Amino acid sequence: MTITGGHQIDALCHCLGEFRELSAFAISQRDRIVTDDQGEVALTSPDQLAVSGILHSGAVVSFQIRGGMTRGTEFLFEIHGTEGDLAVASTTGGSMQRQELSLRGAQGKGTKLAELPIPAKYRYVPENTPANSPYNVAQLYARFANSIRNGTPASPGFDAAVKRHRLIDAIVRASTTGQKQRLD
Repeated sequence: MTITGGHQIDALCHCLGEFRELSAFAISQRDRIVTDDQGEVALTSPDQLAVSGILHSGAVVSFQIRGGMTRGTEFLFEIHGTEGDLAVASTTGGSMQRQELSLRGAQGKGTKLAELPIPAKYRYVPENTPANSPYNVAQLYARFANSIRNGTPASPGFDAAVKRHRLIDAIVRASTTGQKQRLD
């Protein structure tokens, strides 16, 4: 919930805004997991997270984060708006921060989602940079270098981390108590 889930929750809130209230289920559907180096070990954290809530903007949001699965779509982020729809998805499987993502969108009644190019202003590294993790790490380093050159913040600060962890705590509270949580 705090690593991969935390990054995905942070991306959602960065794109759409912060939660005003939410309900949640954080549960374990397995009691053991298989690791590459230790074999089978006890599962000590939830492997399923389902959250529904309302953002400060009034938008309704629902998301699910699951662990331990290697089949199906590993990352899919859909936004359905009044003027169109967007879908961001994993291109090769894995989490959103370690790979290239595809972007599809549509506007107007009856139109189907179509591939959208990522605008050049969001590409900070040369075209021949290797895909997935190498590409994303290179993008990150290019952004750091730009921040150093321009004297601007390179990343969110401690206040952003506190805000995200308060949201994660509200999700855990909602799951534990079965009660909707209001956030300020």
